[in-house]
This record gives sequence, structure tokens and C-alpha cells, in this order.
Amino acid sequence: MLVPSIFRSDFSPLRALLVMMLVIGLMLLSISPAQANHPEARSNTDQRLTARFMWLDDPEEPLELQQVINRLEHDAFKPLDGSLGRGYTLSNSWLSLKLTDSELNSFDYLWMSPSQLNEVDVYFQTGIDAKDADSYQKVALGDHTSSAEKPYIHFRMLFPLKSIRSYQAYPSFRALGEYQIFIRVRTNTAHSLNAVLLTDEAMVSDSNKYLFFYAGFTTISFILAAFSLFVAYRLRDKVYFWYAFYLLTIMASYMPITGIFFVVFEHAPAYLSDVFSGAGTGLGFLCFSMLCIYLLSDGSRTLNSWVKGYLQLTAVLGLIMAITSPFDIYAYLGQIVGINAILFSTTLMVCFALRLKGGTAGDWFVFSALFLTAAGVFINFSRLLGWLPENIFTIHIFQFTSLLHMLLLNQAFAERVMSAEKKALKAAQVSEQRAKEMAAGMNHELIKVLDQEKSLRIEQERFIDMISHEYRTPLSILKTNLEILELKEKPDWTGRHNLHVMQQASERLQEVFDKTIKGASWKQALEQRHEQKELVSLLDNFMDEAHVMWSSIRLNYTVNAQHAWYKSLDSSLMKTVVFNLVDNARKYSSDPFAIKVALSEAEDGSGLIFSVKNPVTGVVGKPGKKLTEKYTRGSNSAGTSGLGLGLNLVEQIVDQLGDQIDLIENDNTFEARIRLRAQAAPEEALSSFENGYKPDNSIV
Repeated sequence: MLVPSIFRSDFSPLRALLVMMLVIGLMLLSISPAQANHPEARSNTDQRLTARFMWLDDPEEPLELQQVINRLEHDAFKPLDGSLGRGYTLSNSWLSLKLTDSELNSFDYLWMSPSQLNEVDVYFQTGIDAKDADSYQKVALGDHTSSAEKPYIHFRMLFPLKSIRSYQAYPSFRALGEYQIFIRVRTNTAHSLNAVLLTDEAMVSDSNKYLFFYAGFTTISFILAAFSLFVAYRLRDKVYFWYAFYLLTIMASYMPITGIFFVVFEHAPAYLSDVFSGAGTGLGFLCFSMLCIYLLSDGSRTLNSWVKGYLQLTAVLGLIMAITSPFDIYAYLGQIVGINAILFSTTLMVCFALRLKGGTAGDWFVFSALFLTAAGVFINFSRLLGWLPENIFTIHIFQFTSLLHMLLLNQAFAERVMSAEKKALKAAQVSEQRAKEMAAGMNHELIKVLDQEKSLRIEQERFIDMISHEYRTPLSILKTNLEILELKEKPDWTGRHNLHVMQQASERLQEVFDKTIKGASWKQALEQRHEQKELVSLLDNFMDEAHVMWSSIRLNYTVNAQHAWYKSLDSSLMKTVVFNLVDNARKYSSDPFAIKVALSEAEDGSGLIFSVKNPVTGVVGKPGKKLTEKYTRGSNSAGTSGLGLGLNLVEQIVDQLGDQIDLIENDNTFEARIRLRAQAAPEEALSSFENGYKPDNSIV
């Protein structure tokens, strides 16, 4: 598909300037000299006639009408070529217009604009003596006048000429031949006035044309703003955000010019047009300044601090202008902002022109948009400041350039998004390639680690086989000889008891060793070897073994349970808990005959409480440490064997069972208390159980 050179990224600055100068030149040529400046310009159908004004400046307090009439008689009025354009001023302007009898009867309306002028008072002659103020009537048409008080509800200021023609019914009035009109203008906005005489047909035609033009411009601004806001929200992009609000300010500033407030709101507040016009213009500078800061800061180039400071100053001026729009100070501030607008547009053109070298297609579109905007701003504010005459071109130049500006900026931002997508795609491809390289490296490292782990596992198996052989052999010899001694030697009761204790200890040692060698750690046992056991009989059996194993001490064991209690657990691990607690009490008790072991039902009926209590000398715990921490021993452990692992192991087993261990120390007594959650079976007597099972060994 062929693409015009203006939309290609290799489009040169010279071509851009030539094309844009051609566009503006064609717009200039479309306005004939007669339409632009000649005071008697007429349409081909004689339906329009530019009003011919005389002008008087009234800088002090407003003159009375009689004083104005006297000034006219003394030739104080100056001829005005074209329309009134005085820039920003709070002075009153008096305009004098004389209509011939032919003009009065050929036209129907005096059409005046712009609509946002604060005070526009029309004094029209109704009496025979034009030099007497009593021969005039007043009609107020400014935007500080309620729509209900105006002759017509229209988006322009319309004065009906029939108001004068009605007095031609009097022959003496009709015989005058000329009829005087005075117009007083005062406003804090741009002090300008355009006036033209129109027939009914021309008024309807122009109303439709301007309504279509302004409505189309406002609609396009709103649609582009809504679209940009949506894009800003989706992309979280500050550039689109400020651009969207800039478009909204353009729409807001032109709503008073369209005069829509007078049509839609019949009783609109007097200052509504001032707020929309002034605030829209001021906030437009604020938003566009912020937009340009982000645009010029985007990319690898940094924004010059002086330029950034100037753009921020312009944004602040715009904000102040928006705040002061309803007040008279707006007129003075408007002059400053108007002059700054020309410098502002020139500065931006230079900044973006410097970015064109090696820039993207988006930079070209931004520069083109700014060139058109700069031209429009220069012509528009030159008109508002009174430097250029008021005509159809200077009045509407900003709308034309703003429309092209919006379209070009939208294209620029589209290019910006496309460029960001390309960068993101390229970055993703680079990241993907790096990920593949990293994955290949990681795969190599993973294979290496797996090989090392395999080798370590083989070594571990060899070690286990060796230690198993070296440990099992002497242990088996010890057990065999103990059995031989018991059978052949037939010792007395004391010797038989000692042999029994030694045999129990060796069996316990064999049990622990087998579990360790097979890799069945206590955590695995908790998950894989749980059985439903009756707790009271199980703990009774453990305590019987403890009595035999530690016969040198006295274990005072009491049971306060009336019926059976069931719990799912590993009996060997539960034995570890009981033996560890009893062994700790044996080793650290200050009186080996005062160790108390108790099993009782919990008060809330949730299970059983197993406690081991022994007397101690001094304080057992250490400041800042729990006795259940690994490798932590009590302060009274000096001279006893141990590594500080017993209570830690007990705590871990109890936690895995979902139970709770409490260590209590008071009055030279140390107590370890375990709360075992269990299910009560009131209908089953304890006498029917043995070692956690019923005598028939059925699992309950």
C-alpha cells in the first residue's frame, strides 16, 4: 500500500514546513480581502453587511449616554476599520453605528459575537432628536444578562432591527433617513466585538453553519478526550492522561464561544461563561505544559532544567488564570498569558525540532502538531491582544489548527505505543533467549548435582551397611550371653532381676537402632504407623517398664481415670516421650525418692493429662532460653550426662500429635505436663485392656 510521504518516518523537516505553510496559505487565500477588511463587504445575495462602527474609549467610570452623544457631536469618536479588537482591558468601549433607511429595511438583525463578553448594552434610537438621551431605549445582551431578559434565546447576541422599524409608523421618525445606535462593551475577557447585519434567511443559515461547526468541534474534542482517558487508564500512561485533560480544557474553553449556555440554561449563572472560558484556557496551558514535560523527558534524552522550569512556570500561570477567571484581575493576567503563549509555542517548536534528528515517526507528528498549534496560538492571541484585525480567519484559526493538532497528536501517541510495543517485544525476545541459556546452564548444573547426590547416597548406604554390621554383631552377642546366663547359671532373685533389666535395655537399644537404620524417623512414624490405642493401659505398661528399668529410684505413679480413652499414635514414640520425661526427672531430681508421675482426666473432658514432677534445687531454666530448644540444658545439669536433646525431641513429637507440653517451675519443684487430646469411651472398663489393647489383641 502506498503511504503519503508525510506519514513516513523519513519525512524531512523542510517538507513538513512546506506542507504546513501551504495549508495555512490556502486558508488565507480562502478569505477574500473584501470579506476580511472592507467595511462594506456584501455577500452575493445582499443578505449580509458588515457593520460600520465609530469607536470611543472610556477608560474611567462609565460615561452616561448623554455624555457619549455629546462626544459624538464633538467628533471624539474614531473610525474603526473592521471589528473591535483591544486585547485585554477593563475599559469601556462605546461604538457608534448609523443605519440608513435602506439598511434598516433591508436587514432584520444585528448579529454580534463573541458571546462571552460580560456586558454588551445596545442603545437604539426611538425618538426624533438623536442628540437627546431620552430618545433611546436600552437592550442588554452580554453574558452577565439572564437569557430571559434578552430579545432572543440564541447562541449569539442578536438585536432585532424591527425594534427600530416599529417606530417608522410615525411619519416624523420615518422622515429622519438615518437612525443612531450606540453599543457599550465592557468585559474581563478579550475585548473584541464583531457585528454584521443579517436578513432572516442569512441568520438561519449562519446559525446552522456555526452551530454545526462548533458542535462538531466540541464533539470531536470530547470523543478524542474520552478515548485518551480510556487508553491512559488501560496503559497507566501519564502522557495520555494529560493529553486527555488538555482536550477536555479545549472543549470547555469553546463552550462559551458557542453560546450554548444561553440556549440550554435559560437562567444560567452570570459568571458561568467566564469560568468555562477562562478556566478552560488556563487549565489548557497547565495540561499542555505537563504533557510536553513528559513528552520531552521521554526516551534517552533528558529535559533541560531551564526549559522544564519554564514549562512549570507556564503551568502555574495557567492555574492562576483558571482561578481568577471570574474576577477583573483576569483581564491583566490575560495579557501576560497571551504574550507568554507566543513565547511558549515558539519554545516548544524549538525543543521538538531538536529532537527530530534521529527521532521517531512520533516525533515528526508531534512537531507537525506543535507547528500548527504555534501558528494558531500566534494568530489567535495576536488578535486577542489587538495586534491583528478581527475577521473570519483570525477568529476561527485556532479551531482549525486545534483540530489538526488533535489528529496529529493522536497519531503521534499511536506511534509512541507502537514503538513501546516493539521495544517490549524485543526485550521479551532477549529475555527468552537469556532464559534458554540460563535453563541450559541450570540443566547442566542440575545433572551435576544429581550425580553428586547419587554418589553420596551410595556412600551413605555403604556406611549404613558397615555400621549395621559393626553394631549388630556385639549387640547380638550381648543378648545371647544374657540369655545363656539366665538359663544355665540360674541366679538368685537379685541376679535374675539385674539380668532382666540388662535384657530390657538391650532390646530398647536394638529397637531404636533398627528404626534409625531403616530410615523410619520419628516424623515418618507419625505419618505412617499410627494405631488406635487405649491410653490408660498403654501408659500403665510404660510405667511398669520404667519401674523395672530404674529400680534404684522410687516412682510414685497415680492414675485418676474411670474409663477408657482412645488416641491414634505410634506407641514406640509415646514410650520415648514417657521415658525421656522420667529419665530427666531421675537425673535432675534433688530427691530420687520424691518423683511423682500422675495420669488424670482433663477438667474440660478433652483428654488426659500426663505429668512428671520432681523436686529441684535452685532455678532450672536459663534466662532468654526455652528448655525445649535444641542443645539447651538446665542450670542444674552440671555433672550429669546428656546433650540437651531430650525435651526438644519430646516437644516435636507432642506437637506432631497435635497436643501440648507445659514446663512449670515453682517452689523448688519442676513439672513437665502433657495434655493428650483423646476420645472418651465411658462404656468400656479399664480392666478389659492391656498395653493399649483388649486381651484378644483386636484393634479398637
